[in-house]
Amino acid sequence: MLKQGFTGDNKLWNWRYSPKRVNGTIYQLGAELKCVCRWEFSNGYPVKWEGPDFSADKNELAIETIEIAHEGLEMFMEG
Repeated sequence: MLKQGFTGDNKLWNWRYSPKRVNGTIYQLGAELKCVCRWEFSNGYPVKWEGPDFSADKNELAIETIEIAHEGLEMFMEG
C-alpha cells in the first residue's frame, strides 16, 4: 500500500478506474530528495484506491492511498 499527499494529479485515479497491468518503479527519497532505495515491480495492477477524507472541522493533510498487486518485486539500494 502506498500513500502520498493528495496533489490533484489524476494519474492514480485514472489507472484505478481504467486499470491495465504495468511495470513500475517506486522511489524512496531521503535528505535533499536524493534516492535512498527503489523497488521495481512487474505486471502491477491497482486493486484499491482511497482518496482523502474532507471535513470542514479538521485541518489535516489530504492523503491518497493505492494498493498494487504485482507478479514480482525487487529492491535496490542506492549509492
